[in-house]
Amino acid sequence: KASLATNSFMSAASFQETTKVLTEAAIKGKVDPLIGLKENVIIGKLIPAGTGMRRYREVMLDTSIADASKVIAVPEEVEDEIDDDILDDEFIEDDELAEEPVETE
Repeated sequence: KASLATNSFMSAASFQETTKVLTEAAIKGKVDPLIGLKENVIIGKLIPAGTGMRRYREVMLDTSIADASKVIAVPEEVEDEIDDDILDDEFIEDDELAEEPVETE
């Protein structure tokens, strides 16, 4: 019953009497402010928690590097090694990970 007493008709409709709640909201011309978690999940919007909070929605990150001295060049041999590791389709067995073979009893 507490869920039906909320200001959000979407939240109330998610529990019970869905048809009744939505019909009454439509007849009365209600508008749901979509403040809570349930109503945002129902319509597929960001939830008002974590990075979905209103204060984080307009955050812009400066990804440009003004000072060229802060740019780190990756040596070509390291870059080639990284590419080879990423493209390597073979699986590494557990015993290959250890430097010395592990003896089991």
